[in-house]
Amino acid sequence: MFVRDLRSEFYDKIIRGRVLLLVNHDVDALCATKIILTLFQADHVHYMLVPISGKLELQEAYKEHSISHNNVILINCGATIDVVELLDISHGNRVYIVDNHRPIDLVNVYNATNVFLVMKPDEESAIPAYDDVFWDSDNEILEDDDDDDRVGNLQRRIQLKRSRKIAWETKRQQVIFDFEEFSYHGTSSTLILFELTWSISRDTNDSLWLAIVGITSMFLLELVDKAKYLSDVDRLQPHVFRLNPRSGDSEETISKECSRISLSTELRLSLYRHWSLYESFVNSSFTACALKSWTNKGHKQLLLILADMGIPLTKCKQKFANIDSLYRTNICDIIQSTMRKNGIDNITYTSFTQQFGFKHRFCAADVAMAAGAVLEQVETTGNSFMIALDCLSPRSIPKLHSGFTLAKSQTSVIANTVQTLVDMNHIVSAGPFYFAYIQEGVAEWRMFTHPHCFRLLAIFLLRAHVASSRSKKAPNMPLVLSAPLDCENATCIVTGLPPLAEESPKNLFGKAFEQAALRSRVEISQDYFSSSVISLRLENRTKFMDALIALLS
Repeated sequence: MFVRDLRSEFYDKIIRGRVLLLVNHDVDALCATKIILTLFQADHVHYMLVPISGKLELQEAYKEHSISHNNVILINCGATIDVVELLDISHGNRVYIVDNHRPIDLVNVYNATNVFLVMKPDEESAIPAYDDVFWDSDNEILEDDDDDDRVGNLQRRIQLKRSRKIAWETKRQQVIFDFEEFSYHGTSSTLILFELTWSISRDTNDSLWLAIVGITSMFLLELVDKAKYLSDVDRLQPHVFRLNPRSGDSEETISKECSRISLSTELRLSLYRHWSLYESFVNSSFTACALKSWTNKGHKQLLLILADMGIPLTKCKQKFANIDSLYRTNICDIIQSTMRKNGIDNITYTSFTQQFGFKHRFCAADVAMAAGAVLEQVETTGNSFMIALDCLSPRSIPKLHSGFTLAKSQTSVIANTVQTLVDMNHIVSAGPFYFAYIQEGVAEWRMFTHPHCFRLLAIFLLRAHVASSRSKKAPNMPLVLSAPLDCENATCIVTGLPPLAEESPKNLFGKAFEQAALRSRVEISQDYFSSSVISLRLENRTKFMDALIALLS
């Protein structure tokens, strides 16, 4: 059942008892958790936080801790699965789901007893009517009585009942298939919880910044399209102006401890403020693919662009902070105009920056990348989650800078891996889609066992191949990417991305993977909360791919 009032139907109810927080391992969930914990600590709510990375861990954590906690909050997990069946929810427990994964499981939608959806129904995907999905036995009996009076024949009555049930089942299967055909993502969970803080007059610049980082992380991972991202930016922009009013005071009167958020135009250059311009150009997927900088011709064009900007190459290869302040101040306009001269547009997008006093200034994309890198730096999920949570604290600047270092390392590994795969022609056409796989011997291959980094690699790789390919159908081809997951158990991770030409984050591979597994009789694990990411044994990968090719051909 959908929660209509965040305060009365959600927050006022959960603060009355002990709360169990089960949180998925992603940046949006991380930011949402930070917001809700701030509220809990202020209201002295007893809670337990358990980070999870899959459905099995969700089951185990719920089974272990739900007895002592009557209110359970699932953040970025649970919406797409029947949680009553999966968790075997007891009668006294109430489960609140704050999740950006779609489509929502219909049992969760129509459960009005102990499952509550803290989200809004998506306008682009109408939820099927109750009678189209669930067979009401009480109505069946009443209708049978009417049929018996009208027909007057027991055998005909039974036949009519069977035919009506078969017709209903056929319609139900089609309705559910149409609703669940594509997986996609809705509104950021952090944005939902920020609106909760606003509804109870507890919103601050810190919670607003977390909401900004949350929506930015989804945009960087291409979980939402640009239109959805800009819509969320428009929702947050009035709050930015309200909480950060322009005053007539001079900058000298502003406290060095204050935090200010402002609307900004951001470059699609990864971490350039904490890197060098040259490294950022080479390792950012947008510029690397636009210039094909891994080729000799592309690299020469990159050097010409840097020279055309008027900044000496030696300075471009130094840290951005070492560039002359005049260039730093106008870097966005300089790069945008230079790229346009070379026929490359859309290198900027609307975003926000946060400034602490006079020294520290961060953009939302950099913080989102740093948090994502920290989340996946440690093997133990709980440890990395708590470290990343601490990085988002307003006064943990040194830890955030450590996150920037990790993010730069992750970005470099992704770019180098893409260059290797493209140069060696490891992206092959499998008929209805492109296929590529990462070998165990590739440098830092263990980094790609994590969904966040694995998706960034897939996005970069698809763009790079489309940019390099001479085939006109390349933009219309999806990508399936595989990488080693556990070498001891000989398993691999597999994901699928929609074609670049579609410009839509809706993904059909979730259902396609299920059907291919049934056809090939290959056992797959769909433990991830994103249905477009699965795992299977390496020995079964070829058989599974053959079935997937046959299915999509």
